[in-house]
Amino acid sequence: MEESQVAEKVEKVLAENMKKELAQVVGKIQKLGVDPFGFGEIYRFQTRGGRALSHKDLHRLFQEAEMRYQVDVKIIRNGVMD
Repeated sequence: MEESQVAEKVEKVLAENMKKELAQVVGKIQKLGVDPFGFGEIYRFQTRGGRALSHKDLHRLFQEAEMRYQVDVKIIRNGVMD
């Protein structure tokens, strides 16, 4: 297997693992009812009528939101560091 093929395989595996971990973290904070990333505030300012939503409404919407993730990994160097 060539080095470039190995790198592509590692990139794919890393991306899948990161995607799973991200889904777990976001799922956990959704269950807790907290929004440490500020998604609710972003939604509030970018959506017509969003400013009328209370913080309680935003937290409820965040808890019910369905998330999709796209993780891209690109290995730019490999080797041993001193």
